[in-house]
Amino acid sequence: MKARVLKKQPKIALLYNIETGKSADIARIISSYDINALETDSTVAAYKVGYLCRYEGYTDELVNCPIPHDEAIVFSACSGNEINRILGDMKAKGLSVELKGMVTDTNKNWGLGKLIEEFKEEKERLQK
Repeated sequence: MKARVLKKQPKIALLYNIETGKSADIARIISSYDINALETDSTVAAYKVGYLCRYEGYTDELVNCPIPHDEAIVFSACSGNEINRILGDMKAKGLSVELKGMVTDTNKNWGLGKLIEEFKEEKERLQK
């Protein structure tokens, strides 16, 4: 029987539609935790989250999904502790992004736009 070696998933934070100066400041914070901060915009909203976060086996196929114009941060392969520390550092520097969340086994197959819309709906449900 052959042993199967699992490739370690890279830690990535997708910075979606965040204005340039603010995005650079957030990217510096995220990078200080050895997490790759990738600045993205609506031109990649129709790509699968797994592809954008460099999951093995994903290609650059496009999917039908909404193209949101909101700011968002999508964390992949990051621990809750890392995310909380990053968000605390952002808050200390007066930086905020309304929509944020994590990649899961389910949503890695969605288009990025669909995931961000889900973040928005979840935020609205929590505010009610």
